Amino acid sequence: MMASALTIRKKRFVGLRIKFVVLFVVAAIVIIVSSTCIAWQLERTRAERQMYERASQQAQQMDSVWGFLERNQDQFVKNDDGSYRIYCVVAAKSISRDYTLNTDTVLRYTNAVTRKNADRPDAYELSAIERLRADNSL
Repeated sequence: MMASALTIRKKRFVGLRIKFVVLFVVAAIVIIVSSTCIAWQLERTRAERQMYERASQQAQQMDSVWGFLERNQDQFVKNDDGSYRIYCVVAAKSISRDYTLNTDTVLRYTNAVTRKNADRPDAYELSAIERLRADNSL
């Protein structure tokens, strides 16, 4: 009788140990799946926000371009082939000025050597220009 009671006790202990292991494995799986779902949702939200910001920027850029074209339509010189001669520097500066006024972004055109004081690069811009000139892969 003593041996059978010991066997029953061992079976109960083994059964309890298996139950704890199964419970631990199930809990670990639930935690892993939950954290994966949360991470996926956070990444999706971040990607959507980033896409919205880029789309909004592009819409604002297009508004600036269309505004420039509307304001200066009568000033474009028509070539013999029917196309218009638009000076890219004039257009780019006007569009960037409009974009800068309507957004939180500041666009500037600069170079290491400029004709106007307003176009002179600051220290950060000058170091970037020098890095670009030094490394053709950039």
